[in-house]
Amino acid sequence: MDTFEQSRNSWIKKDNRKHISERHKDMYEDILDDRRSSSDFRWATRTREDIPVYCFNKSRSSADIKKDVLKSKRVQYILEKLSQESGTSVAELTNQAAVILDEMAHNINMVSIRSFAFFLVKVFKQLFSHIYVNEDGVQQVRNQLKEYPVLLMPSHRSYIDFLLLSFIFFHYDLPLPAIAAAMDFTLLIDDLYEKYVFLEKLFSREFIFLPGNTKQDFEQALLVLAHTCGVVLQDEVVLIKPSTNKYTVFFSHMFEPFLMGYWVLCQHLLSMPQVGHGKLLAKPIQMLAKEAQMIAARLLREQLIKHPEILSLNLLNNGLIALYNMDALHKEKRGGNVYMSPNTVVLTKITENIAQQIEVPTVPVASINLDTKTVVVNAKL
Repeated sequence: MDTFEQSRNSWIKKDNRKHISERHKDMYEDILDDRRSSSDFRWATRTREDIPVYCFNKSRSSADIKKDVLKSKRVQYILEKLSQESGTSVAELTNQAAVILDEMAHNINMVSIRSFAFFLVKVFKQLFSHIYVNEDGVQQVRNQLKEYPVLLMPSHRSYIDFLLLSFIFFHYDLPLPAIAAAMDFTLLIDDLYEKYVFLEKLFSREFIFLPGNTKQDFEQALLVLAHTCGVVLQDEVVLIKPSTNKYTVFFSHMFEPFLMGYWVLCQHLLSMPQVGHGKLLAKPIQMLAKEAQMIAARLLREQLIKHPEILSLNLLNNGLIALYNMDALHKEKRGGNVYMSPNTVVLTKITENIAQQIEVPTVPVASINLDTKTVVVNAKL
């Protein structure tokens, strides 16, 4: 009786592999279970069967859909109204509308989709221990798709939601959703290059960069993205097509654990007590990394951050050395040990720059006891 009185979802809150190691939990199924024991290639290239079709669906090509939209009464009315208000000819406005439609249009290419599905499932197996899906809910969606248009509204600011939803729909042989993403990445090439230089300096201990090749590497990366990931280079401006935004989103998520780990490290360093004249306390490098690790563990337990990779002492030590190379830390030797103290001005700018690259949590003051000492984190966003 006690079992039935428990919350149906209570097991989800238990972050313990012993409690969530089975394929089925209540009405939930772990869709990664088969992927860990069978061929990902066969799964990605399988024949998708019994895909539900909307009852009023009219089979049309992407070009036909765009033509019908442009000729619709609503669009024609708006074009005529804008023409009267702006003095621009209807023909010119129609051309502008056609360009917008080209950006918005969804054109399914199953070869690309299957290739990306094969790639994505391997990433998800590294990122997540389990992906539990309510099978009854999936069946309800399957039934609704036959009778009504279905709108999916992700609840998270990041783009991982639409990648996850697309993965689930592909897994259950549902129609793949058309992703309505804005062209939210528009930067001058010079501004983008500054960000690239910053990240190269920050990741100098994580990746191998050839000295003096920064500009060449940046230009080569842009060309690769332009040829394979839908990045548009136009008049010294970098744009990303919404239809191919998933590729750049995926690459950005690869670097998020590093950036979040460095951000936690910076927050810890900025919270260190002052010893006079605005100078912050110096500590051994091993102690700084260990304290930052403890803070990361606390934030993970409180579910304020989600990347367990941040607990890596290698990552945190690399971050400390990179910050030292960027003049954000001072180094001194005491009794054969290396001590470091923060340069508040430089470190604050680096912290703010990292926060512009990723979505950082709003973290209240958190205290962690370390061998009778208390480390206080003041995360100010």
